[in-house]
Amino acid sequence: CVLGAASGVLHQELSAAGRVLLIDPLSCRSSKVLDTVLTFIYSSQISCDYREDGCLLWQLLCLCARYQLPEPLWRYARSALLLAVKNAVFTAVATIPLLLEAKREVGLSESEACFIAHVYLRSAEASEALRDTSPKCNEAVFLALEELELQAMSLLAN
Repeated sequence: CVLGAASGVLHQELSAAGRVLLIDPLSCRSSKVLDTVLTFIYSSQISCDYREDGCLLWQLLCLCARYQLPEPLWRYARSALLLAVKNAVFTAVATIPLLLEAKREVGLSESEACFIAHVYLRSAEASEALRDTSPKCNEAVFLALEELELQAMSLLAN
């Protein structure tokens, strides 16, 4: 099975007797993202028409992490997501905590997480969040500051 050869996790799930493969909805809910994954698995080509859509790129990264998909696809997902963050396409207050909290699970390096925090803190959303008293807005700013502090402490320790 091609899917099983591309991912040990998919191989295990497909090998379970009488089981239909169900994609974890916490990882991905988009047919576009699934199409990207399947196209890559079957052709080794990345076909992604949502390079500007941070939410879909986040799902692609989560799917790569959840199913341990091939490293080239995982690298593409991380790079495309970082580019979306850099271009301010993906700085929404609700998503920054997700990115920073799941950094290890989705394979973000410390420097990539620091980059996300830096871009976010320089954004208009962060400025607005400082004026907002809702816990979600405060959490986003706090996590971004914490990430920068962790990176600074790491650099000082070396």
